[in-house]
Amino acid sequence: MMAYIHKRKNNRRHKTFYNYVEYHKDMVYQICFRILGSPLVAEKISISVFHQAYIDLSYEESPSVQKDWLHKEVIYQVFDYFEQEKMSKKHPVEINEYNNTTLSNENLSKNEETLRNSLLSLPLTDRIFVVLRNTCSLSAKEVNIIMNKTAC
Repeated sequence: MMAYIHKRKNNRRHKTFYNYVEYHKDMVYQICFRILGSPLVAEKISISVFHQAYIDLSYEESPSVQKDWLHKEVIYQVFDYFEQEKMSKKHPVEINEYNNTTLSNENLSKNEETLRNSLLSLPLTDRIFVVLRNTCSLSAKEVNIIMNKTAC
């Protein structure tokens, strides 16, 4: 009897998690892609974020708590990725190193290409700030909290 209850609880958790991923996957990927400019790295980080979500989150929490957690986890994973890249190359990471894996600029208008290149040329923390403010419609205070800075 206990095994049956445990199995039902696990199935419910898997289904809840599946729905959670379906609901948030586009947002998580878009944040990663806009910050990094690389679809391959954005996908890798998105998968890692949801793996961590499966381990850490209680799905009984309110959706706003989960979304805040997701934003923080995405930014943590992005910073972690950049730190690993710096350590492996033993010098600061330049954004131009990622452009070889970005989507083709042929499909972008001149304005979109300029905007994208301008965003990718910003320092990482500024890029994160702009992406969270515009992609997620967060206030400056919310972004600063996510980035573990004091609010302006």
